[in-house]
Amino acid sequence: MDTRILITGGQSFLGAWTARLLLEEGTPFLLLDPAPTNSVLAQVIDPEPLRSIPRVFGSLFDPLFLRRVIEERGITAAIHLAGIDDPTFRGSAERARRARNEGLASLLEGAARSLGLAAAVVYASTDPSAQEEPARRAAAEQGVGSLGVRLPPAYGAGGEAGPCGAFTRAIRAAVLARRFTIPFSGAMEVAYVEDAARALIAASREPRREAAAWPLGGEAVEVAEFIRGIETVLPEAAGKISSAGEERSVEFALEESIDIARSPFEDLSRTAFLEGIRRTAAIYRALAEEGRLQDAGDGS
Repeated sequence: MDTRILITGGQSFLGAWTARLLLEEGTPFLLLDPAPTNSVLAQVIDPEPLRSIPRVFGSLFDPLFLRRVIEERGITAAIHLAGIDDPTFRGSAERARRARNEGLASLLEGAARSLGLAAAVVYASTDPSAQEEPARRAAAEQGVGSLGVRLPPAYGAGGEAGPCGAFTRAIRAAVLARRFTIPFSGAMEVAYVEDAARALIAASREPRREAAAWPLGGEAVEVAEFIRGIETVLPEAAGKISSAGEERSVEFALEESIDIARSPFEDLSRTAFLEGIRRTAAIYRALAEEGRLQDAGDGS
């Protein structure tokens, strides 16, 4: 059976990058969101291929609707990202939480009711107690396997509103020759968004009958070191990017899995933060040259 991946929250930061990578490799996919918006997608995917992406809009909380989508579109795997840095739910933390948690439960039920096409359900595990236990029940009672991926905060073009949004906005401000202050200091565990998207895609390609969870390890980066990296890539930004505020400390996720002998991400390469800054700056420069770079006017 040919692979065909459903991405819920396909208009989100992670969703857009997952779609970009699937486009590049020629794997068929479908984006599913409650309502249309291109605010993130347009930064990550060029206009012509963006117009060709298959999309469907509807309720994430309707298992029968999700079942129809899975069956009618021949979905073989699903990546659930709804509510994760998702512009559809921006400004409503409760709606975003429901999209992540209740949307996952609905997707698992829809997959169980389908014709057995969706052999893998992958989701960004942001709330283990609310997501991983229902996933285990779905595996035990309905035979729907899943993998919850515990992702470190990701940065990159399109991620201005995410947990690493300040890092991303700092790179954008540097490209625009504007001043910007990262509102914290200390260190963060981070991942370049392309690495996170590759991990989600890799996880979706392993059909499973059990429920499992596993962290994708990130890179510990000091804020001051990240700023020096921006100045290395964009020397014209020297002195324009600074940090202030509460000092953060790195807390790496413990490796935890159910019925997985080794990390499913063991063979994936990691992008060092200096290279991640280069790639992000290159995208922002290209957008600026095309007049498509969103500019808040204050460097944010």
